[in-house]
Amino acid sequence: MSKSGVGPGSETESGAMSEVLPSEFVVRFARGIPEAEARTLIEAAGGTIRRRMRWDPPEEVLLLVRLPAAQATKLQRESRVAHLEANDDGYRPMS
Repeated sequence: MSKSGVGPGSETESGAMSEVLPSEFVVRFARGIPEAEARTLIEAAGGTIRRRMRWDPPEEVLLLVRLPAAQATKLQRESRVAHLEANDDGYRPMS
């Protein structure tokens, strides 16, 4: 799996407005990163953790998070993040 996958909602696809609106992302952390460390990393990036997702192998942490696309782009460059992708059923602002 590649680390890219910010996809819909990224600043290159939807313009500056989507950079500030939170979107939902699935973040898989590198093997051996404890859940507490993963949660701290998401919160430090300005994200909100929705829930831990079931994942096999269980020693890899997979979180469903909400954060601005610009922050997701920065987070995917973090060495402790193995994969980050937009959640297709993610947050949609009410019109």
